[in-house]
Amino acid sequence: MATDSALFSRERLREIGIRLLVDIMAIVVWITTVTVVFRLAELSITAYYVTIFLGVVVYSVVFDPWSVRP
Repeated sequence: MATDSALFSRERLREIGIRLLVDIMAIVVWITTVTVVFRLAELSITAYYVTIFLGVVVYSVVFDPWSVRP
C-alpha cells in the first residue's frame, strides 16, 4: 500500500517528466524552424546563433520557470 509521501513523489515525478518533455519539444521545434528559415534565406551564421540563443532565453523567461523544490 502506497503512503501519501510516495504518491506525492510519484505525482511530482510525473509532472516533472511531462514538463521536461514539453520543454525539450519546444526547443527542438524552435531550433528546427530557425534552422530551416535561415538556410532557405541564406542569412548569416552570426544572426542564426543570436536568434537561437535569444529564442531559448525568451522561452525560459516567459514561460513558467522551473521552481525550487520545496
